[in-house]
Amino acid sequence: MRIPNLPPLQCLIAFEAVSRHSSITRAATELSITASAVSRQIVQLEQFLGRALFIREHRRLKLTATGQQYGEHVQGLLNACSQVTTELMKARGRMDLTIACASGVAVFWLAPRISDFMAKYPGIQIRIVSRDSVALFSAAEFDIGIYHLQDDCREGLHTEHIFNETVFALCSPEYLNGKRLPPAELADKMLLSADEQRWMDWSAWFEHCGVKARKLQRMVTANDYATLVQMAVLGNGIILGWEYLTASLIESGALVKASDASVCLCGGYYLVWPADRAISPAAQLFSDWLKSRA
Repeated sequence: MRIPNLPPLQCLIAFEAVSRHSSITRAATELSITASAVSRQIVQLEQFLGRALFIREHRRLKLTATGQQYGEHVQGLLNACSQVTTELMKARGRMDLTIACASGVAVFWLAPRISDFMAKYPGIQIRIVSRDSVALFSAAEFDIGIYHLQDDCREGLHTEHIFNETVFALCSPEYLNGKRLPPAELADKMLLSADEQRWMDWSAWFEHCGVKARKLQRMVTANDYATLVQMAVLGNGIILGWEYLTASLIESGALVKASDASVCLCGGYYLVWPADRAISPAAQLFSDWLKSRA
């Protein structure tokens, strides 16, 4: 039996885009069609419903009360359709795996090890996406992620603890000529610091090491952890090194401990995946492999 009262799909897609952007022009750009085509589809939908969905105000569109309510339902239905379609395509064809993680995890932990996973499971197509917070992803954008969390409670996510982290002060072997200094003496050296380090910065590290608070005079900051690590390897200062992230650099001798002191972080690193669906077969294989390596 034909589904009654079902408007054309292209009209719903156009309506959802316009309602998000409050602009026919921006919606048309997103959908790669002309603005006039979007306008026609909106008019067609309004005629089908017999209701106005937008109030036209100069160059901006504003949803009516009916449009607001209808838009919430339409967006939810389109998102659900997209997710189900994605899952079906994955199940039908090759196994794809999108891994989400912060850039530091991607560069210093995952990149040196992922070849082992690829060798074990050559049929899995891997995509790595780096964003510094898992909150920056929608559920449809990744299959599994590796993130540092303060606790295991994250709305919309399944979480599984994999390891805690310890933070050391690290530098090149030449920077301190192989010496390890007490934390208080490190405060006078050139310190390399991330702009937005949520879990541990130099002030917090010194405080945990019992060094009284004082203004740190010599510091270089950057918004990219990989840049700071490269500076440390080249002998330009001392960096805070996360034990699991920098293990390969320490093993290779590129970095050494600048002090015997260390600080254990609150929380730990977790595997995360969207709570609204079961973990995919490829993600389960990755989870098992990662836990064996960790």
